[in-house]
Formats: sequence, C-alpha cells, structure tokens
Amino acid sequence: MVRFKENRGMTLKEKIRINIIADSFIILSIIMVDILIVRLFMISLALYKHYYFVKKIKTISQEEYEAQYIKTDSAT
Repeated sequence: MVRFKENRGMTLKEKIRINIIADSFIILSIIMVDILIVRLFMISLALYKHYYFVKKIKTISQEEYEAQYIKTDSAT
C-alpha cells in the first residue's frame, strides 16, 4: 500500500489479486443478504470498484516496479 501512495500505481498482478479478493467478499455478501436494496448497492459498489481500478489507478509494468523498488530497497 505504501508503494501505491508513493507513485499512484500498481502492477497488473497486484490489481488482479486485490480485485479477486474483494469480489469474493462482495459475491458472498450478495448471496447471504436477502434485502434487494443491499444487493443492488453491493453490485453498484463492485462496478464502481472495477471502474476505479481500470481508469484511476495507473498500471505499472513489472520492470518499472523492479527498477523503482528493488533499487530503493538495496540502497538502504
């Protein structure tokens, strides 16, 4: 999370992993809740989450990640 705050970007692998975990909980919530308005809210939340991850969070390549963070870690 610190890396994301520093350069506002994530690798594709990080984005997919976070989305799978979040989607699992959202789907579980949709299945367990019987209130229609809550289900609709959870669906809209999932759609917004995907929009935000695709449009707002920059995807950085693995090479950019390694160049930026591995060099920084070895310097300390």
